[in-house]
Amino acid sequence: MTAITTNGDYEFNFVFENGKTSDVPMSGQASKVVQIKPPDSIVRKIIVGYYQLSHVTGFKLFDAKGTCVLDIRFLSGY
Repeated sequence: MTAITTNGDYEFNFVFENGKTSDVPMSGQASKVVQIKPPDSIVRKIIVGYYQLSHVTGFKLFDAKGTCVLDIRFLSGY
């Protein structure tokens, strides 16, 4: 995974190394791209934060050493 795209709301898709994206439907055009840094890190674990029974609130991505390489929060807490 190299990036996460979002329409600025609570909808998202993942961008993979081969350039393809996951195909979750969005209610609008993806307008924001969050690059995963460092680009050579390999994501081994993803924690998806969510508001119970409603929507995603953020992501934490970790490399093989357990280091958080990306922390995105859409709402406070998770």
